[in-house]
Amino acid sequence: MTDVSPEKIIEDLGDGLIMRSARREEADALAEFCAKVFIDEESGTEAYWIAEWIRDLVGKPHPTLSLDDVIIVEDVEKGRYASTTTYLTQTWSYDGIEFEIGRPEIVGTHSDYRSRGLVRKQFDVMHRWASERGHHVQIVLGIPGYSRQFGYEYALHAEGGRQT
Repeated sequence: MTDVSPEKIIEDLGDGLIMRSARREEADALAEFCAKVFIDEESGTEAYWIAEWIRDLVGKPHPTLSLDDVIIVEDVEKGRYASTTTYLTQTWSYDGIEFEIGRPEIVGTHSDYRSRGLVRKQFDVMHRWASERGHHVQIVLGIPGYSRQFGYEYALHAEGGRQT
């Protein structure tokens, strides 16, 4: 896991943690990590659908996602994942006008690494990407209210689709 080329490292976070881009050959390991991080607390069921989603995004070429759009925080001293998120680019439509948006997705942190600001650091990177890519709108689906801590506010009810 720790054999990372310097150009893939986004930031050295200290304490043995680096923030970096994903590599194609780690699709299965990342899928396993996501399945466990997104476990259903009540039933104990791992989130296999998220595992398959990240395996599809990372494991083979994707038309709208680069491996550089998948952020991994890795504990290089322990050789394991600490946190991950993915920045999707999509075309959405408002009142018939199409525009590109950025969409943070598959945001998860191992319980041993929570409350260290790792997700905030990843969102900082995604906000920079949004600015660089001209994404004036970001869509965050998922846990209601969670994204407020990263500067997001409820604006439109997306109802799971790309047209509003």
